[in-house]
Amino acid sequence: MPSPPITLTLWGDWSPAIGMNAAPLDDPAALYGGLYPVLQRADLNILNLEGVFIPPGSRPIVKDGRPLSLPEAALPSLRPFGMVCLANNHLMDYGEAGLRRTLEVLNATGIAWTGITPPEGTPPPQNPLPAWLHLINAAEGEEARAAPERPGARPLDIPALCAETREQTAAGRTVVAVLHTGREHWCIPAPYVRDACRALAEAGAALVVGHHPHVPQGMETWNGTPIFYSLGNFVLRPLSGWRWHPLGYGVEARFSRPGAPPQVSIHPYEITPAGLHALERKAFTEGALASLSAPLKDEEKLNVLWDAYVDDFLQRGKGMETLLRALGSLGGTRWGTASLWRGASASIRGSHLKGSLLRRLLLGAAALLGEDAPSLALTPEKARQAAILRNRFDTPAHREVWLRALSRMMDGSFGDSPPWAVEALKVWRLP
Repeated sequence: MPSPPITLTLWGDWSPAIGMNAAPLDDPAALYGGLYPVLQRADLNILNLEGVFIPPGSRPIVKDGRPLSLPEAALPSLRPFGMVCLANNHLMDYGEAGLRRTLEVLNATGIAWTGITPPEGTPPPQNPLPAWLHLINAAEGEEARAAPERPGARPLDIPALCAETREQTAAGRTVVAVLHTGREHWCIPAPYVRDACRALAEAGAALVVGHHPHVPQGMETWNGTPIFYSLGNFVLRPLSGWRWHPLGYGVEARFSRPGAPPQVSIHPYEITPAGLHALERKAFTEGALASLSAPLKDEEKLNVLWDAYVDDFLQRGKGMETLLRALGSLGGTRWGTASLWRGASASIRGSHLKGSLLRRLLLGAAALLGEDAPSLALTPEKARQAAILRNRFDTPAHREVWLRALSRMMDGSFGDSPPWAVEALKVWRLP
């Protein structure tokens, strides 16, 4: 007997405590507006649960970034959704207690979940997907990544995800991959994100969808597979005023039978204080989405844009400042200042009188501070700065920026981005 077709919709980040407090969170029809009929006719609606439900008195973990808790009063707005993706960087914001409470709430509400290694003793989730449809959900995760004997988000291990994709397709199943990855507030997918999504497409995934950047990104078809790099925010409204933050789109995918490519369409919207406002599909596709997707057609141009972004992040952005502040905080302000002055003195070349005097001045000032070794006595602030540093070195979204910046410094190309790429940054990154 042939398998019946199934229609899925996939959406971005649901975190209603951010900018949505005035929205009708107890009334899905009012909240989702023109998108509500799309949700009603689909067989299964899936979103990214950006945060956790927490028990009273919960305290956040030490981490880089804002911890996100979800209001249980907003649960009615999840009624149209049969499954949530949990693989993201906020899953463990309140430790194992927050994760356990989240699973309790979802199980009690009848919402399936995926993308994690659950705490020991957790009942297995229901699976609303047909046996021939397999969903993979993984994330960069930051402090939320699962580890041996530790629950958390499924890590973004691309070789392992590709191997699973090939195994599932060889068994006759259709694979949908949902990844929580990328640079935040940047409308162009980074090279490592493109490589990851394309690798999954080449491994046999029928559809690849991304979220995490908090802005919509473009789409392309690779190896016959539609890739939507970032859906943008969903029930989450940053108050930046930047044109891309309140825009997003959902993906509707109809799978007619195992092995057949899905029929896909998008459903764009604008996020307002009163809820979601559906946008005209043709205008969005030919306007915003076409603009976001255009750079994906030129690999060389795409890489030049990434280099310009990396240069800008260190020069104009807060990349270098954040790193130095974290290092200085860990070792103590006096030691950090002395280290900077000693480093500055070493960079002064030449034997002329002016240079010699400046070197002596900097070294003398460093000596007056009397801090030859860092003071590593732990404080809450040092713990937070340690989390920032670890995240910068350990998470691809940050690590890849620094690796590329250092490579460009080594080969002498740092800061030489062409004017057209520098100008493009005004459109594609958060001002």
